Amino acid sequence: MLAVGNVIGGLVLCLAWQVYAEAYQPVDPHVSFDSVRNLPADPADATFSYGGAPQQYGEFWLPDGDGAFPVVAFVHGGCWLNAYTVAHSRAAATALRDRGFAVWSLEYRRVGDVGGGWPGSLLDVRRGIDYLSTLAFRYPLDLDRLYLVGHSAGGHLALLAASDLKLAVAHVVGLAAITDIEAYARGTSSCQRAARQFMDGTPARRPEQYAEATKLPDSVAVTLVQGSADQIVPRSQTDVARSADNIALRWVVDAGHFDLIHPGTVAWQALLDVLQP
Repeated sequence: MLAVGNVIGGLVLCLAWQVYAEAYQPVDPHVSFDSVRNLPADPADATFSYGGAPQQYGEFWLPDGDGAFPVVAFVHGGCWLNAYTVAHSRAAATALRDRGFAVWSLEYRRVGDVGGGWPGSLLDVRRGIDYLSTLAFRYPLDLDRLYLVGHSAGGHLALLAASDLKLAVAHVVGLAAITDIEAYARGTSSCQRAARQFMDGTPARRPEQYAEATKLPDSVAVTLVQGSADQIVPRSQTDVARSADNIALRWVVDAGHFDLIHPGTVAWQALLDVLQP
């Protein structure tokens, strides 16, 4: 029976790999959120709580092999709102795991959660990233090769978190990251309105808080990856790369907002080019 079980298990793994390989084949740009959310993905190898709130946990993927593995700490987006969860980033985590990275994908309190918003969401992300030092006692992780990757609002939080961590980060990658929340919150789109919810007020009402929420890291390498066809985060959010020596910019022609977290897009390859396992 054991031999039969091994054969069946091997067939299941083979079929699963084929599903992922087909799903992550090259696709046209301008993918939708639903297409990303509906991608097949492996479940996490483990889930760990880094705090006492229900949202304070991370999902952990580990590659096959002995390690020590480079690590990607991933912060999902979703306009800072609790309507969007870590679930839509699982395909990205699966694909990164398959490229040899250990992946620590964070959930955190967001707008709509007790303690979410400013600054609770940022404090969660910082605490969650530093929890990797605990995971390193149990798993073969190379924390000298720790990459912090965040998408959209998650990119905003990742950039802010990088400035005040116990762990050293080798590189921060902002995928369609919001770098200037004060400018962003002056817009009228649904996500820009959510920025005002996140900050609990307008820039005019809470200038000091907005100033704190716009401080970018100056002592770690940063790459902003931005699609030229992004309709959610405007290209003006990359202007900071012109004046900061530690911030590089990678344009992806004709890429939309969600292309950056779909493993079948040209934009995804731009992320892989930045990461060096």
